[in-house]
Amino acid sequence: MSGIHQFVPMLHAGDAVGQHALGLQELMEARGVPSDIFVELEDPETADRTRLVEAFDGVAHPDDVLVYQFATASDLAARLAYRSERLVVNYHNVTPPEHFAPWDNELARHQVRARDELSALAGRAVLGVAVSEWNRSDLVEAGFASTAVVPPIVAGVVGGVGVVGGVGVVGGVGVVGGVGPPSAAGAVGATSARATEGGARWLAVGRLAPNKALEDAIASLLAYRMRWDPAAELTVVGKPAVLSYASALRSYADELGLGRAVHWAGPVGDVELAAAYDTADVLVVTSEHEGFCLPAVEAMARGLPVVAYSEGALPEVVGDGGVLLSSKDPVTFSDAVHRLLSDRSWRERVRAAGRARIGALELDTAGPRLVDLLLGVRDG
Repeated sequence: MSGIHQFVPMLHAGDAVGQHALGLQELMEARGVPSDIFVELEDPETADRTRLVEAFDGVAHPDDVLVYQFATASDLAARLAYRSERLVVNYHNVTPPEHFAPWDNELARHQVRARDELSALAGRAVLGVAVSEWNRSDLVEAGFASTAVVPPIVAGVVGGVGVVGGVGVVGGVGVVGGVGPPSAAGAVGATSARATEGGARWLAVGRLAPNKALEDAIASLLAYRMRWDPAAELTVVGKPAVLSYASALRSYADELGLGRAVHWAGPVGDVELAAAYDTADVLVVTSEHEGFCLPAVEAMARGLPVVAYSEGALPEVVGDGGVLLSSKDPVTFSDAVHRLLSDRSWRERVRAAGRARIGALELDTAGPRLVDLLLGVRDG
């Protein structure tokens, strides 16, 4: 019997691509469609959910549809390019190499290779599916003749219930690993009040990678402390993606006198991430290249206001659910945060618009829509 099988270089349960792949597999199986995940390298945490790619030849069916979860360079691209089954590339984003070149030339070359592989697969794939309109432009530029846009499937999306990056989104309200939405007396309301008294808590969530431009968030925090709130602090949640960049960020914060004001939380679990959102006053996003930005979705779902640089997919994802800025000038950015945190009425409007934005993104239907697309490829 033909199936719809996925290919991922390595399946990590804790990242967005891994959650997407696992969610798609669950939905396929719920529809009675055979769906295995084949990997180049096994992750011990997900080895029971995957098979090595070498095993595919023994189970392949000529009517199979192969779905390549594309987010990095991999030898899988060459393997899939020479197979005869129908191929769909599910594209999650590749950061342009110029963001990495000053910090890690080998990683920059890896990004160049990834871009080349995307172009090489364009003529082979019957469909390219991007997670945002912003990312669709990469597919078109690479030469894909047929493209579609479906947001990422968040882990556990079954029956319209989604978990975004470990934070569940049900009817626009965040639920974390069995922990319910913020209570009426919870941290969101409390921190908003604290922000007007001093000690505002900024939050940034994501990999410590050059395209995230966290140095701009640090500079903006300095301006905010000098102009409005000398006790304000920034917590950064996420693992280092480029060690030289992560080290430079710490040195930069120290040189600005912010060594005690910037807290490096590193990677955290679901409960800790939820607490970070619930005890913050604002999520700041200063990325220069963002293919979707799940942290912005997580924040909006939990009623945490978002102030972001209007770049990449952020205008498409955040829309009117947050504050989008055309400049990352530290004074401009800090003043926007100050206005948001000091104007209770505007802050509440932004929080409400953020929750409404979750519904507009239609994340709860992303999985079924992607399944329908793939079934159309198989049965068409």
